[in-house]
Amino acid sequence: MRFTIFGAGAIGTLLAAKLADAGHEVAVVARGARKVSIETRGLVLRARGSTALQVVRVPVYERLAEAPGADFILVTLRAQQVDAAMEQLIAARGDVVMLVNTAVGYGPWRERLGARLVAGFPGAICALDDDGVLTWAYAPRLVQPTVVGEVDGARSERVSKLAAALRGGGVPVQVRSDLERWIRTHAGWMCPFMLTASQGEAALSDSHTARRWMQATHEGLRVAARSGPLTPFGFRVLAMAPVGLLAVLVRWALRLGSVRKQVAEAGSHGDGEGRVLAAGLLAAGEAPALRELLNSNSNSN
Repeated sequence: MRFTIFGAGAIGTLLAAKLADAGHEVAVVARGARKVSIETRGLVLRARGSTALQVVRVPVYERLAEAPGADFILVTLRAQQVDAAMEQLIAARGDVVMLVNTAVGYGPWRERLGARLVAGFPGAICALDDDGVLTWAYAPRLVQPTVVGEVDGARSERVSKLAAALRGGGVPVQVRSDLERWIRTHAGWMCPFMLTASQGEAALSDSHTARRWMQATHEGLRVAARSGPLTPFGFRVLAMAPVGLLAVLVRWALRLGSVRKQVAEAGSHGDGEGRVLAAGLLAAGEAPALRELLNSNSNSN
């Protein structure tokens, strides 16, 4: 099969390498220093906990229009980058798999892309270092698997083919019929995490941080639930758990320097995306703690 990866950040690098290694035709769209790095060194990966480097060579283009036609265009941009890229996606050939966070659901993208739109989200923990080396691991399936599906929940041959191709590259995948609710639920809990984590280790040491984080998470999930029951089911349990208890547990975990460091690293580039998700959630419902967290984040950047 033919794939174009639109966005050569951490997730895009991982998926491009896995699909190419499985024998598929893969092209990557990247700009600036990242494009130069891929042209000269290839995609360079290191599994978390390993010292061995894997190098995968793929063609790279600056614009989507320059890439050859594809069966699937995997969009691995951040939420705040999608609007600027939409005209390229509309003009391109191939079904468009939006592996992007959204708090407002798939309706706006469906209006622009029509039946070409396929929904999904990656389940991986990845980071690119300054030398362009990707350190990666798959997220636990119970926490965040890679998911794909049709926006309307229908079973389709193209989604089955997409899932099979990803699995062939070693990517654990779930095909879901509820991705509209899934992505809203994901935004409800990820948005407060991004806004909190992006403030850095010092802020994570503040005793007020954990409670505001958990209160904002409760509010984010409550807003997400306005469009239908939260999914997976565990998030309904999280939404019903007392904020005070969750805050105590989080405060206890954040006492460990290693945990604070991991959380801060995970959120180091998530502030812009977190603000986009927060805007979507706040437009759908009142969430005072989330608004306070958003304002705090904006003032600290």
